[in-house]
Amino acid sequence: METKKRGLYATELKYIAIIAMFIDHFAYIFVPCDSLAYGIMRFIGRFTIPVMCYFICEGYHYTKNLRKYYIRMIFSQ
Repeated sequence: METKKRGLYATELKYIAIIAMFIDHFAYIFVPCDSLAYGIMRFIGRFTIPVMCYFICEGYHYTKNLRKYYIRMIFSQ
């Protein structure tokens, strides 16, 4: 019998972070600042930065050429 891996894969985690970032930006632009929905939506959006920092650390850990990695991170914007 084969056992399944539990948890999220990197791609799934990235999609969740992208959706959270979209919710954050949507609230910033379209929702009034003094509403409860604004606060909740901005709170959800704060999930994005730890996830992206995690992936930066993972990339640093697994890269073979740090110089190329740094250049790619700087100019990927």
